[in-house]
Amino acid sequence: MTPGHLIVEFFKPFLLHLLTKKLAPSTLRRHRDHLWMLGGEVIRRRQEDTQICKLPVEKAVFELLEEDGGPLIWPRITEQEQDSFDASCRKFYRFLTTAHDNQIQQSSNSETSYNYPPIPRTKHLFLIRRRIRGAGMQLSH
Repeated sequence: MTPGHLIVEFFKPFLLHLLTKKLAPSTLRRHRDHLWMLGGEVIRRRQEDTQICKLPVEKAVFELLEEDGGPLIWPRITEQEQDSFDASCRKFYRFLTTAHDNQIQQSSNSETSYNYPPIPRTKHLFLIRRRIRGAGMQLSH
């Protein structure tokens, strides 16, 4: 798969998680748009930086995310837009690190270690997919 498709697949569990939170449609759109910006920045940085280009997409995303927010967007956006973008990136970062902590805890119980960044695959996600399909909507893979 192309890096763009891999980025979308990496973001999808977080977007599905947001759907379960029953957030306002405008909030969901804002987070979606910020993930789109983050994905674009990952692609841009992969083209400019040979070190990031060699990394798997998941690790490249982690290179750009921090606990405080996301990367500075280029071309520049307003400070207010950057603050909003950072808030979405913090939420995404917490989602990923929480999923990662859960994987570490599960792996220590099963004595299996994982050497890749987290891509949450939980019963919760399974139930969301089943609910979406039950409503007659299709979730592309």
